[in-house]
Amino acid sequence: MKKSLLILTFALFVCVGTKAQTFKLTPEGFVSVADPAKNYAVFEYSGKNAAELYKSSLLYFNAFYVSPKDVISTVEGESITINGFSEKTVRQNGTATPFDINYTITFLFKDGKIRINSPSFNATTGLRKMYLVYTGFSMDGTEIGVYGKGGKVKLEKAIEDLENFFNVYIDKYNKGISTKSDW
Repeated sequence: MKKSLLILTFALFVCVGTKAQTFKLTPEGFVSVADPAKNYAVFEYSGKNAAELYKSSLLYFNAFYVSPKDVISTVEGESITINGFSEKTVRQNGTATPFDINYTITFLFKDGKIRINSPSFNATTGLRKMYLVYTGFSMDGTEIGVYGKGGKVKLEKAIEDLENFFNVYIDKYNKGISTKSDW
């Protein structure tokens, strides 16, 4: 019994510990987990040139979004920018309605590499706005900040949700362009 519990605990630790995290949210915006001085992450794909990586990415995004022409903008062969929307994605620290986000992520291509610039976002719900940093005071609660004065964390769940959303998004993207489809 103790041995199976130990194995189960270890398996759970391995599953949780292997969650890919590319970006971390700070009061300055998203930064690379690998190098917090950078606001981008670079992924390497040995043996693939820039054109192949660009095409794989474009195919992935066209399959991922319902209306890709409304979300994707490109500089042919060099970059893809995603301007997406996700409903009820970001929680506050209470039971209030989660915020929707409009987000932007840019992907740049070189031989064997893809650079993903840190995501940017706007969060709203109804007439309410969530800012990355908000140092003011909103009497009616229509404006709130993830961080307050001095970079103090105000909305822990929002940070968790934003980091999770973008890191899962990037993880799915990396897996999506790395797997070859045999249809």
